[in-house]
Formats: sequence, structure tokens, C-alpha cells
Amino acid sequence: MRFFPKYINDWDELQLFIAEGEHEEQDFKQTISSEQKIARTLAAFANGKGGRLLVGINDSGHITGVDAEEEMYTLHEAAEYFCDPPVDLEFYIHAENKVEVLEARVIRPLKKPYAATDEKGHWRVYARVGDKTVAM
Repeated sequence: MRFFPKYINDWDELQLFIAEGEHEEQDFKQTISSEQKIARTLAAFANGKGGRLLVGINDSGHITGVDAEEEMYTLHEAAEYFCDPPVDLEFYIHAENKVEVLEARVIRPLKKPYAATDEKGHWRVYARVGDKTVAM
């Protein structure tokens, strides 16, 4: 394995996170479809108080599961190449009955602001407002 995530076999903790719903410091993704798009969320978390991205959870809060290794790679690439400066991530895998949910944490950094590329490739600063990522 290329990454060194911490494995968490406590499904109850994951259920508590899901019960919180999406908010300023938490977002759900069924899968990561675009490095460029997810980089905006990572930059927004970094510009705020940090945040938690749960991959393998759909928008209604149902656990769908993912290939955690593949999603870690995609998130790493997004954080490294589509965020300026690169965003540091911590990875955790919640696993039960061969179903994995990836938790990627953005720890509140000291140096700000963080930017990410928009649809046209321009660098912009993003923030979380409620459960949305918005350009500043």
C-alpha cells in the first residue's frame, strides 16, 4: 500500500459522523470524480477550521463503500497538484464486513490562504459556507 492510513474498526464512530450530516467542517462523497473539483473542497477546509471528507457516503448519508486505496491516491493528487500550497491530509479507513469508507482529514494549517483551480484553470481561494464550497 502506498499510503499509511490508520484503520478504524469502530463503525459506531462513523455513524456519529454521518449523523452530523454535511456542514462547514464535513462533506460526503460517494466517490471522487475529479481531482480538480475535490481540490476546492480541500482548500476550503484548509482556509477554515480544517475538515473531514468521508468518501463512500452518498449525499443522503448512506454508506456505499469505496476502494480506499484508489480514493487516497486521487485525494493525494488533488491536494498536491491542484492546491496551492499543497494541502496536508491524514487518512483513516473505517472498515466493517469488507466495506471501506475513507476519511480524509484536513488539519487546520497555520499558513493561509489556500487556493485551488477553478473550471478554467485559474487559481482561486475557496471557503466553506454551511455545507457548500464557495469561491471567495
